[in-house]
Amino acid sequence: NISSQNNGIISSLIYYVAADEPVEVLQMRIRNITEQERYLSLFSYLEWDFASPTGNREYDKLFVETSYDSQLSAIFAKTPDSKYAFHSVNSKVSTFTCGKDFFLGSYRDPSRPRCVEKGMCFEEQGRYNDPAACLHIDIELPPHGEKEFLFTVGICQEKKDAQNIIKKYKNVKVVEEEFSRTGQRWGIRLNSFQITTPDEGANILNNKWLRYQAISAGLSSFGCADNPKGLVSFKDYLLNGLVFLSINPKYYRPLLLDCAERQFEDGSVLEEWDPKTQKSSAKNVFVAGE
Repeated sequence: NISSQNNGIISSLIYYVAADEPVEVLQMRIRNITEQERYLSLFSYLEWDFASPTGNREYDKLFVETSYDSQLSAIFAKTPDSKYAFHSVNSKVSTFTCGKDFFLGSYRDPSRPRCVEKGMCFEEQGRYNDPAACLHIDIELPPHGEKEFLFTVGICQEKKDAQNIIKKYKNVKVVEEEFSRTGQRWGIRLNSFQITTPDEGANILNNKWLRYQAISAGLSSFGCADNPKGLVSFKDYLLNGLVFLSINPKYYRPLLLDCAERQFEDGSVLEEWDPKTQKSSAKNVFVAGE
């Protein structure tokens, strides 16, 4: 939950990944605490990086095709392997763009985007752009008024599945119920074993935060800015998997066997591999003792 207050406007953002569906939900509330009517522009922004077919974004972006659906207030990006990524909002969109360079402008970065300065986007879409997604919404807030927006980001094998998820998460009640269900699921995972110390910060760090990070970032999400190819590291795979020993040890056994398949009699191992293809480069070998 992130919140801030600036110039009489309070904004808060709650975001989570649904328990059983390939979608991240961002629930944003904007409240006017002044006695005056306020007119605001809200811009969402993200850059697409699908780590395929090569893991080199500058090359892979040539194979991404973007489009905008005005009925769903959603941007779609067809990936090189024919999946459909999406970014949507439950509100009327004023303008949009599907290109990074169009949103930021030449020689600019996210700290001062061209479209934000202009107060609008210019509705670029298609192929051969640097794929991104920006939805621009104009907002009118009466004195002490509040508005809520539901954004989604996700990816599906079929476009119709993406469309169904977009429609589902335009409903505030559905979003809040799913948030509660996701929280309960994490509670089951994290509360099976607890440590208690005089330091409450240490309790939170060890009982919740570190375990959550090990599962969500270390085991469930292989792609990141540092490793866009989404490779699994032998060492990190084993270390992050230790979290299961205090939750349910049976989940650690498959990780051990997975790593054991990549270790040789002399102690050397395949240091990294692709969890999708199970392939690793022959050069990617760590020799014991080095």
